[in-house]
Amino acid sequence: RQDLFWKEDRPLAIAMENPLDTTMDVGSPSFRYSMIQRVFATSHKVLLAQLTAPELQGKSLLAAILPPYGDELWERQEAQQQQQREAVRKNTNNNKGNKR
Repeated sequence: RQDLFWKEDRPLAIAMENPLDTTMDVGSPSFRYSMIQRVFATSHKVLLAQLTAPELQGKSLLAAILPPYGDELWERQEAQQQQQREAVRKNTNNNKGNKR
């Protein structure tokens, strides 16, 4: 792969292989690589901190670095969690009734 993606004049360039055409480098027009490195480094630190001392209990780990916009996604997640709690409650009640 190095022969396809290495550019001697741009040693810090991002190389990203196109999954549909493995000979195409879709990262070649990239710039500001140092800023991208800082963003990934910061995101890594945030994720490690979230794993060590979670601030978003019950929320997506990815939401720590990519918070969803608007309330729709949180509302949808709350609705799913409510449905899951109701299903567990229903199963628990059914199992209690079967034991009698």
